[in-house]
Amino acid sequence: MKNFALLFSLSALFSVMAAGCGSSQITDLPLVWAGAAKPPPPSAAVASAFTTVAIEPGDFKDGRTTPPNVVGTYEDDGFKVTTKGDVRAFWAGRERVLLEGAGVHFQTPGGARLDATLLQLDVLEGSTFNGTARMTFTVTTRSAQPWSKSYDGHSKRWGRTHKPDNFDEALSNAIVDATRQLLVDPAFAAALQGQPTH
Repeated sequence: MKNFALLFSLSALFSVMAAGCGSSQITDLPLVWAGAAKPPPPSAAVASAFTTVAIEPGDFKDGRTTPPNVVGTYEDDGFKVTTKGDVRAFWAGRERVLLEGAGVHFQTPGGARLDATLLQLDVLEGSTFNGTARMTFTVTTRSAQPWSKSYDGHSKRWGRTHKPDNFDEALSNAIVDATRQLLVDPAFAAALQGQPTH
């Protein structure tokens, strides 16, 4: 009888341990910049605009329509990966670092004002980690109509691990990809200089 009780207790203990170890639902993803490439370089036209136009930092706001704490989804069961961190602050802070790394010198007042809106930032984990960062940039000058354009950044990482590091890498690289597209867009360079963009 004692042996049976001991075996039952050990079985229950192992079941609890297995459940704990097997739990991979991320309910508080630490928002960490991870695995991203160095800041993308600007095209020659955009670099020239950065040196000739003073750029005023505008509002970098969160325009997502999804719940603000959701940053990912497990494709197999639909589980939503959440964070207790400030997604807008994470994105806006890193966006400024990327732009400054590309040559932007922000100052107020400026000849051109740069605003941005975050429209999507999340990861779909299936057989790979697929990150998406969608954002709109708006340039306002005194000599031309405001110019706006959206960019979709993407990132793919192999694995099916439910690991926070993989989610952070996918988010980070998607942000870099969207920013890279902005930095080589001739329409962005023209807008900064108050020129026609069509």
